[in-house]
Amino acid sequence: MDINTKIPSRGRYFELGETDPSPYIRDAIIELHKRGADFVVIPCNTAHILYSNFAKKESFLISSNHYGGDDGIICVPNIIDVTAVAVNKMGFSNSMILCTNSSRKNRIYEDVFDRFGINCFQFPDQVLISKSIEAVKQNKDVSNIANSVYDILVV
Repeated sequence: MDINTKIPSRGRYFELGETDPSPYIRDAIIELHKRGADFVVIPCNTAHILYSNFAKKESFLISSNHYGGDDGIICVPNIIDVTAVAVNKMGFSNSMILCTNSSRKNRIYEDVFDRFGINCFQFPDQVLISKSIEAVKQNKDVSNIANSVYDILVV
């Protein structure tokens, strides 16, 4: 596990043009592989906008579909692709994406889900979703936000 708080913010990169986090994410993947990892999951939707940048296949092979080993290959699945495959296998044709502003603007789910014929609906209050994501990241109580999201979805 790698919890590197020094990796530049993905959101700030997209929204404010700050430092591209791709090389830092790639370095973290390589370091995890050096420590024995054959499989790395990056649980950040926004980071996957940059997937092709940090998963470049130069000088160190990173694969989305090969389980590593001693051959210098490390598997870093694209969680957007994996989610689309799972939703498709379950037979769903409609989905609602709750994501950051950057993920929404870059249509990371929509573009992949379109290939599977899965409709993506946006939650009507992106500000509320952004607040909830920030609250979770800061380990704050989200029960009031969750109730607001529920109220909007049920109406």
